[in-house]
Amino acid sequence: MAAGGTSIAPYLITASATLAGVLITAAFAEYREQRRSREERQRERDRVTEERWKWLRQERRQVYAALVHLGFQIAATLTEAASRLHDRKDPKGALELWTRLDELQDAIHAQVADVQLVGGEAVIMAAHTLRRTARRTAGLLSQSVDAAKKRSDDGTASDGLSQRIRLLYGATNDLVEAATEDLRVSLEAGSEGERTPAR
Repeated sequence: MAAGGTSIAPYLITASATLAGVLITAAFAEYREQRRSREERQRERDRVTEERWKWLRQERRQVYAALVHLGFQIAATLTEAASRLHDRKDPKGALELWTRLDELQDAIHAQVADVQLVGGEAVIMAAHTLRRTARRTAGLLSQSVDAAKKRSDDGTASDGLSQRIRLLYGATNDLVEAATEDLRVSLEAGSEGERTPAR
């Protein structure tokens, strides 16, 4: 019996060592698989973050550019109206631009809503300033034309239009600065997101 027991011991030791090796190999393989899965998930999160930043930056660039374009258009249209009214003494010609000014006011209002959806805080504030400045521009033109018809030598109507034109150009330029800064920051944040994995 003792001889039989001693002959089994080496087999048990070998079997135990083999089983321990298999268990260690399996545990290591499981660890490597979990690590590989984590790295793949992280790469996917990084890819999605990068795509999101690219999309957001592109959307911002488009809505900002559209609003800036409208801001310069309404300022230029009002400048043309003021020129017709005061330089050419053509109130009727100035009033022909009333509809265009009214359409631009509506377009600015709609575009500001788009900026609110994707824009940065500073740009949204600048967009609201432009919208407030553009508000009732067509009405101001009508008042100026009426005043010019009543008193052709009165300079107050001209002052009102000139001041609004300066404010429109100023608000649009402020929007350009805010948008430029915002796009620079969002680009850096996007790059940061690419370098630093999202958690």
